[in-house]
Amino acid sequence: MPRADWDFIGRTPFVVPKSEIEQQKIAYFLSAIDAKIDAVSTQIEKMETFKKGILQQMFV
Repeated sequence: MPRADWDFIGRTPFVVPKSEIEQQKIAYFLSAIDAKIDAVSTQIEKMETFKKGILQQMFV
């Protein structure tokens, strides 16, 4: 995994919402995206398992 360049990070401006409500909305949105990614990843794993099973049945 690549490491961060601390000089670059130090020069990069980060905008942080001042409103705690806005921060909570952003956190909720990002959590919802993470949940969707997890759900899709699980679907992909199930489909790959299904595909392997079908291919095994085809060549038995």
